[in-house]
Amino acid sequence: MRYRPPRNKWGADFAEDYEKNLEDIERDITGVEEIVEGSKTNAEQALTFATEAKVQAESVQAQFNQVVIEGDSSVEAAQARVDAKNVAQPTLKARLDNDYNEVTAQLADKAKQYYIDVLNPPKGYLPLVTGWSDSTLNSIRLQAMLDNVATHKFTRFYFPRVDGQPYVFDNQIQIKDLGIEFFGDREDISSRNGTEIYYVGTTDFIVMGTEIPVSEYNDNNYGGLGKFSMKNLQLNSTGDVTLQCQGNEKINPVRCFIDNGGGSLRFENVKFNKWGVGVYLVQSDFNYFQEVTFTSCQKGAYLSPRSDQNIWIRPDFTMCEVGVHSEALNFTMYSPNFNRVGVGLPDYVRPQCIITNGSVTIISPWIENYDLRTGEDKITFCRVGVAGDLLAPSVVNTPSVKVTHPRVSAGVKYIYLVDAGNCSLDDLMDISTDILALCAKTGNSIGSFIANGYFAHKNKVAVYELGASNLNTGGQISYYVTPYTLTSTGRSGVINTKDLNEYYTQMTSEGLFTYLNGSMLNQQTRKRLEGGIPTSGFHKQGEFNWNIGASELGEAGSKYIIFGSLCVASGEPGTWVELKIPTGN
Repeated sequence: MRYRPPRNKWGADFAEDYEKNLEDIERDITGVEEIVEGSKTNAEQALTFATEAKVQAESVQAQFNQVVIEGDSSVEAAQARVDAKNVAQPTLKARLDNDYNEVTAQLADKAKQYYIDVLNPPKGYLPLVTGWSDSTLNSIRLQAMLDNVATHKFTRFYFPRVDGQPYVFDNQIQIKDLGIEFFGDREDISSRNGTEIYYVGTTDFIVMGTEIPVSEYNDNNYGGLGKFSMKNLQLNSTGDVTLQCQGNEKINPVRCFIDNGGGSLRFENVKFNKWGVGVYLVQSDFNYFQEVTFTSCQKGAYLSPRSDQNIWIRPDFTMCEVGVHSEALNFTMYSPNFNRVGVGLPDYVRPQCIITNGSVTIISPWIENYDLRTGEDKITFCRVGVAGDLLAPSVVNTPSVKVTHPRVSAGVKYIYLVDAGNCSLDDLMDISTDILALCAKTGNSIGSFIANGYFAHKNKVAVYELGASNLNTGGQISYYVTPYTLTSTGRSGVINTKDLNEYYTQMTSEGLFTYLNGSMLNQQTRKRLEGGIPTSGFHKQGEFNWNIGASELGEAGSKYIIFGSLCVASGEPGTWVELKIPTGN
């Protein structure tokens, strides 16, 4: 122990020890002070050295930067260091780093602007609510967001699915700007359920753009809007109008979506339920619909003559009075489903498709109608070029319709009911035996029908319809059915039924023949028709001369093509008839 311990008794020894302890303590304190002072001096020296090193490093960096700059003394290099704000950066690298940081910040900001959660909108906008109590507020708030698209760049509107509660609206929603998208949640890929939206108003629901009529030059004037998209949504309506093909369904007779604005549409996994018209397309082009469903609508979809290039994949028309009414210039459907319970109205009033204009192709449709009620008739699939009823216009432009590889399950009366138009049926492999005819002719215009494929026994090819009181039976139809027969008819006022059980083929020593009601058509004896019907030589019954390169003949409104002649009685030169196909021009 350095310091002396105190004695138990005060005396000379105690005083001496105390005095010496004080001297030792003072000496120790002095030593510590000297050490601290030395450490302070060393720290100050280190700080001075660090400061000098920092100055030297900055000097070296500045000199290096200058070396980089002077390494390229071109005017272009000097200009490259000046940013968009006219600020000269010390180096090109500094300019690039600064630009990168600014662009990254802008992209993050724009991502927020383009994506609007309607339940959590940006500052300054009120959120939508789910449930049935705030339909007016939802209409006002959504319209406020849509009205500011151009200013705030709102383009994508997200309707999240919350506990299965719908978004309810009671006023029309107007879309006035381009590039808008409404999208919801897809709960399950197999059930295809999207976010539910209900409309309880009395006017058309979603209106895009303003309709501009056709100009004096007969061209399409558009409202100037770009694309509009919907995805993963169920658009439902409620009303008090009875759907005539279903006595227990009540619908709202208004239109759900109207396109007046031009541009193009893209709808994916969207359902239209209980509307007067699901989609009403006026001026849009290059439209793409995928897995779009129309249920319990008076008319699922209408496409005007100013709508072009429509591609629909797997559309579903279930329990609609009319699935689709097309006057579009071009319309193609892949694998559509037409499924209806009952009809409620005569087949000639409520077909599944009404085609009055343009070119329409329907590939692999599934056509079915079942559970007919008392007094209900089987349906017509496509009513082509028929004018003057409550659904079709008064003017028909001779449409061209092609149905390929259909599946016809039950409850179908005709594939086609034709007034004016050209129809074809390809790859017919499976068809219900209760169908009356593949094609029926009505009205006083000219039509044509071509069929290719294998036909079930006793299915009719074509028939003139006389049963409906409002149908005129004075028109003509030409039909060409392979591999069975080639024939033409223009009879008026009488039933002319061609039944496939009247046709069969037989191989003989003279070639392959087809028998048509006792008359033979030699399918191997084909010659080029030169100079019209033969006037000399012996010709057998059934001999057919093919007119290669036939041209259109006749007056406007009743033009036709002579594509061959048939010998109907053997002799010199035999009895010949020309085979004509009206073109409808």
